Amino acid sequence: ATIGTVDDFSSIGLDVKPPEVIRYFISCKDNVIAEFIEKNNFSDRPTAEDEFVYQNTYKLHKKYYSSLGEKHAFVLSHGKNMLVFKIVGYAEQVIQYYKLESLSAYVWIGHHRYPTKGIVWHPGGAHPFIGLNDALVHNGDFSNYHGVAEYLAQFNIYPLFLTDTEVAAYLFDLYSRVFNYPTENIIEALAPTTERDFHMLDQEKKELYKNIQLSHINGSPDGPWFFIIGRSQPNIKHIQLLGITDTSMLRPQVFAMVEGHNGENIGLVASERQAIDAVLKSISQSNQNISSKADIYWNARGGSHTDGGAFIFNVDLSGSHPKFTCFDKFNNEIKIPSKKETWDYFSNFLTKTYSNGNVIHPFTQFETMIQRSNSLSDLLDNLKKEHLSNN
Repeated sequence: ATIGTVDDFSSIGLDVKPPEVIRYFISCKDNVIAEFIEKNNFSDRPTAEDEFVYQNTYKLHKKYYSSLGEKHAFVLSHGKNMLVFKIVGYAEQVIQYYKLESLSAYVWIGHHRYPTKGIVWHPGGAHPFIGLNDALVHNGDFSNYHGVAEYLAQFNIYPLFLTDTEVAAYLFDLYSRVFNYPTENIIEALAPTTERDFHMLDQEKKELYKNIQLSHINGSPDGPWFFIIGRSQPNIKHIQLLGITDTSMLRPQVFAMVEGHNGENIGLVASERQAIDAVLKSISQSNQNISSKADIYWNARGGSHTDGGAFIFNVDLSGSHPKFTCFDKFNNEIKIPSKKETWDYFSNFLTKTYSNGNVIHPFTQFETMIQRSNSLSDLLDNLKKEHLSNN
């Protein structure tokens, strides 16, 4: 079926007409997949089907799109429980042009910048780029693009769109789907732990990470980069949003979480906090249960021995109700502080702030601040202002 669009692309501010998108639901023919399994020594059909679809997409791209040839058509997405759109324009114009305002999803990713390598005037060169069941957007620029491409060539993977974001998506898919690495190992292969952080690891992790680095250091992206990845794991019924930063932290990144009044949870990743606040402001205008500010914001330190410089928001759909969690590279859960934890923290903060020992008035002020603050971050801002006015 053809995806519907607005009649005139220029009416929403686009200069280049977006591609016509046709959606297919496919299944592999029994005789074809049986031959593919036998020829390539696959042990199970689902894994073989994934690889067959992946290779078929490559053939289609090589025939109908390759960056060095004519641009007739390309595959936007071929994964399960995911949908990808590309245009030469802004992310919100994708929603407008393809009339997706009423579409619901657990994870959304978007990208506002044109690629620094590849074709910027054709939608095929726009983010996100896909593996199989994952889509990746990227802020940065690899200094070792050709080295990573040569590394991928060892596994018969060749970039066709000629952009560093494309090879990043291929790397993630290789480690995740083909090598079946756990998430921690994928992150380590992409962003190796070095120097002091490596020495702070326990001996078991040192041995593991040393072996990962020896195997994959030639494929590790070098230079400034920050990845945001939307990931579907249909075999375990999980949907994920990942943020991974380079070990030099040469690109900005921020993570945030907000808990709605009715138990709804939202995790956000962006290059700048302003983007997160803009998203939450928009959501709060249509859903009063969600605050216009996150409860907590934090930054990642790439390659950190404490959290790994990467965080994952996970939605588990295997039960009767979706379950939201957030955890770091080492699988440590990240939680929004409880009301008691928040009270204990700020009572200590206020006691130290008002060194004259008169904390009765400040606590009264604190209660007032809680009442007028929409979120924990608002409360922090108000307390900082109060702290400055008293010093």
